[in-house]
Amino acid sequence: MADQDNMDYLNSKIKYNLLNKKFYGTPYDIYCSDIKEELHYYKDIDHLCNKLCANFQKVLITLFSHPNNTEECKNLNYWLYNEVHNMYSDKITGDISTSLIIRKFDAVWKNYDQNSLCKFDIYNIKRDDFEKLKVVYDFYQDYQTIQHRIAAQEKKCSSNLYKYIENSKEKYNHFDTTCSNGKEGDNLHICKEFEYIKNVDRSIDISKVSCTESKELQKRIEQHEDSLREGGKDSSYMYQNSQVQHEASTYSTSSQIAMAIIFPFFGIVLIFFILHKFTPFGSLLRGYLLKNKLIRCKMDREGIDDLLDDTYDFEGTKREKGQHIRYHPL
Repeated sequence: MADQDNMDYLNSKIKYNLLNKKFYGTPYDIYCSDIKEELHYYKDIDHLCNKLCANFQKVLITLFSHPNNTEECKNLNYWLYNEVHNMYSDKITGDISTSLIIRKFDAVWKNYDQNSLCKFDIYNIKRDDFEKLKVVYDFYQDYQTIQHRIAAQEKKCSSNLYKYIENSKEKYNHFDTTCSNGKEGDNLHICKEFEYIKNVDRSIDISKVSCTESKELQKRIEQHEDSLREGGKDSSYMYQNSQVQHEASTYSTSSQIAMAIIFPFFGIVLIFFILHKFTPFGSLLRGYLLKNKLIRCKMDREGIDDLLDDTYDFEGTKREKGQHIRYHPL
């Protein structure tokens, strides 16, 4: 059974999933044309650039309404750096902000954000340190949700959630110890970012976040998610099967209606043909139709004669009226 409980209920997961939504179309070529041309050998660089601009547009709309909501901008920074690291890890060495692709995205960012509403962060730290900081930052985003979930499960948690909590606490303690010993040299930028993360919510005390790993709970979660997945497959099959049955039923009903109309029509035509061809009724019918035709012709002729008489009278009256010119004395 695959390792499940991917913790999609966490805030950080929800936010990154929204930022990672597929984007179709190329309305941002004005901002992405340079990076597409210069880094054309970076696979899917155009898709990532378009996705960045689409996400940037959403962030700017939020900032116009809530200018103090800086976390939307910070989320975008972490998302972009993380995407670059995942997609082009072989092209990034040393300081994460000095890589060619980050410098190019810095230019795209500034070109799009001409009003400087959302700052592009230059971290000046190594890749490994950035990834550890991201774990701590994400945990701060997820803190409230995790606490509520643990309380609802009587201090028990799934294996995956337990590992996530312990890993986050380990990274937090690492930076807490490092920055307590000194914030100079290589630690300067690391500790600056670490302080920013802690200031997100000073009421958070990571040391108090704990739960008991429950294999039974993990198993129940896996079984539940398996049933949901199987239920989705069954629902899909039932829907497709019902669609086929509906189409067959519709076709059958349509055929029955067509037959119900066509067969009586042909039957009536056949009866009239037999009566007309092989019985005295045919002669009577021909006489009746001929008589009606003659009557209609006579009526049409009389109508035409009346119309001509009326036209003549109208023209005569018109000429008569035209000869009587009224005299107006001066």
